[in-house]
Amino acid sequence: KYKHEETVATASFAATYLVLNNIRDAEYVCKYILEGGDKQDFLKRFKGAYSEGFDPDSNLESIGMANQTTMMKDETMLIGKLFERTMIRKYGPDKIKEHFLTSNTICDAT
Repeated sequence: KYKHEETVATASFAATYLVLNNIRDAEYVCKYILEGGDKQDFLKRFKGAYSEGFDPDSNLESIGMANQTTMMKDETMLIGKLFERTMIRKYGPDKIKEHFLTSNTICDAT
């Protein structure tokens, strides 16, 4: 939820970001990472949810994941696994640390 106050605060620490609302968004992004796609369609779909100058063709080569209480813990964990597997498929298991980073910021209350 890119306009939620916690999300805005977290995003303010990142130079480049893309905020996802749910697993469907994550699946779309993963497909884009693996297969490419129409850049303008991507930017239109996520309008307002990414940092100024965000370029999916270059900024999705390496991704990190942070979570706020705006998403349920189970869904967050599923999305993390999806992105990890996507980056392994694209770059190989020996390169995962160069292309995917996650941090346990998940609140157990969610």
